[in-house]
Amino acid sequence: MDAYDPKRIEAKWQAWWDEHGTFQTDGLAPRAEKFYCLTMFPYPSGMLHVGHGRNYIMGDVVTRYKMMRGCEVLSPMGWDAFGLPAENAAIKAKVLPKTWVDQNI
Repeated sequence: MDAYDPKRIEAKWQAWWDEHGTFQTDGLAPRAEKFYCLTMFPYPSGMLHVGHGRNYIMGDVVTRYKMMRGCEVLSPMGWDAFGLPAENAAIKAKVLPKTWVDQNI
């Protein structure tokens, strides 16, 4: 895999999103309130449990509520695959952290 070049990659995808209207919605006033809702990113540290659903449902409800109120909403989703929780899960599973992350995201 090539090294991650944020200036190149971010600019590329931001241009694509703008060109395709990825984060635009219909019917918004030109000066609609902007709202950013960041739900904690999932990370590969073990089995899914009810807490996962709770956290993502709360963020989804708030995001949808704000959209229905006419806000321009950005609610990104991604993975947090780096750090101690993922490494500890890999150690517990007796596999390399890279292998664990690749298999679980």
